[in-house]
Amino acid sequence: VLGTPTYMSPEQASGKAIDGRSDLYAVAVMIYQILTGKPPYDGETSLSIAIQHINDPIPVMPEPLGAIQGFIDKAMAKSPADRFERGDEMLAALKQALADVHPEDLTATRTMVLENLQELAATEVTPIATGSAETQQRARPVEKTNTTITIRLPEWSPRHVAMLVAAILLGVSVWWLLPKKLSDTDRARVELILSNAREDMLAGRYVSPAGQSALDKYYQAETIAPNYPETQLALNKLAALLMEKSEQAQQAKQWQEARDFAEQTLKVIPDHPEAGKQLVELAAQIEQNKADIDRKRQSIISAMTSGQWQQAVTQYKSLSVEEKSSELTTVFVEQAEKSLKIAQTKSKAGQYADAQQAFSTANLLAKTANNAALSRDIKRAESNSRKVQQINNLLKSAEAEKEPLTALEKYQKVLKISPKNTVAQQGMSRGKQDLIENTREAIAGNDMQYARRGMATLERLRQSQQLDSSQLSQYNNLRRAMKISSAEQEELAILFDRFDRYMQKPKVTSAYKIYRRIESITTSHPKLPQLRQRLGDGYLALAEKEAAAGDWDDVLTWCQRGLQASPQHKGLLAIQAQAAEQLPEGRKKLFGVF
Repeated sequence: VLGTPTYMSPEQASGKAIDGRSDLYAVAVMIYQILTGKPPYDGETSLSIAIQHINDPIPVMPEPLGAIQGFIDKAMAKSPADRFERGDEMLAALKQALADVHPEDLTATRTMVLENLQELAATEVTPIATGSAETQQRARPVEKTNTTITIRLPEWSPRHVAMLVAAILLGVSVWWLLPKKLSDTDRARVELILSNAREDMLAGRYVSPAGQSALDKYYQAETIAPNYPETQLALNKLAALLMEKSEQAQQAKQWQEARDFAEQTLKVIPDHPEAGKQLVELAAQIEQNKADIDRKRQSIISAMTSGQWQQAVTQYKSLSVEEKSSELTTVFVEQAEKSLKIAQTKSKAGQYADAQQAFSTANLLAKTANNAALSRDIKRAESNSRKVQQINNLLKSAEAEKEPLTALEKYQKVLKISPKNTVAQQGMSRGKQDLIENTREAIAGNDMQYARRGMATLERLRQSQQLDSSQLSQYNNLRRAMKISSAEQEELAILFDRFDRYMQKPKVTSAYKIYRRIESITTSHPKLPQLRQRLGDGYLALAEKEAAAGDWDDVLTWCQRGLQASPQHKGLLAIQAQAAEQLPEGRKKLFGVF
């Protein structure tokens, strides 16, 4: 078998009969190599490449050239019967495949081709030889050896030697000055380097970071091909771009940035006249700008020293990013901390208006300094101060309140905010006793409206176990002392009957309204526990129905309503806990379920 293994069809590598379809296979291999920059099969020996043509799968085209895969699959089919029969048929299929490839996709493969060519340049493939062992032995690569040749020169006079040296120097000088022709491999390497440099340019890596910038790539290309026109043109374009950016930054009064770009320009072209001139102008402008910044900063510090916080903040916000400094930020933080301490001291002294003003100042300064941790501390301290103020206002109002019912409500609000508040606890103790006495007087005076309100409040206190033994005994006596009129008894009978009918329909919500009406008449009727249990059962049925549908929001709604009537209902408590597990934390808080 004779031929080049890289382009040999499977049937030729196998020693079988061949025809024109074998030549078309070789054409397909060349098309693959043209598009990708490397052959489809490669190996250390000719025999290994031939075996790949016979056994390995058809290669896959790179992603940008995926539209050509169908053409390659048919043109490089292992069996001649599966390939194109004629050249014109193959040409038409190739044109159709290329029509589906976007030009940008072909351009995107350029870097890949150059990389593959550079890698391929270092590889040598020997002709294939199959058959006898003797033939294979002749086809193996020949090892290269170095041979030293010694030449004996005739006896020359010093004059001859001098003339020979002069001739050699002249020849070297002429050779050095003559333009050198690049090899295809070096040209491919330079083009690849320039392509990578363009990517650095697009990414803004002009002269840094070291070893990974466009300028480094250009220096590398110059090492391979000195005075290469494309490299020189790219360097000039880079210098022009950096100079343009420097001028734009100067117009925007971004002096430091303008100087950086001018210095980068000089790194590209060290004797660039415009960059050197601009650096001189920028140096003077930077000095002037520094003096202006110092004056602005001093003005801000003076405003803070005199307590003109808003003016200081306004001036600070007017500074550019370059004009702001860590020293100013530190001053804002220190002043914010001082204002926070003043606010806390004023709050403890009960001077809430002064405390609020100090809190506002601390918040303003911490926000200006962009200190999130300090802002959180200030908000926490401010919230505590407001709670203290709210508690003190409620306690003062409760102490001045003559009506025990209203006073008890305010003491209860205080205990919700601060459960261990001793003043509120003592006020609750006094208020409960006053409420018992007022309710007793209302019953004796036949003021049933006040008496019912008082008894309802006392009943809630009893249920929450806030009545001591003496108060509980007095409450029971009041319950016995409550007399229901004949008209109220008749009304209760009607209400009980209506309650039963609503529960049978069922209309639990309507039944609950009837229950509240009954409770407004009497809180000690023996039927009330039974009514509460039935209401709880009714709301439980509604909650279970919504649970089966997976609507856990409505489950909690029915549970809340049912527990208002029957707070200890086990079924409602159980399904409420189940619903709470199904909802996220935000929804639990919305329904008051923890």
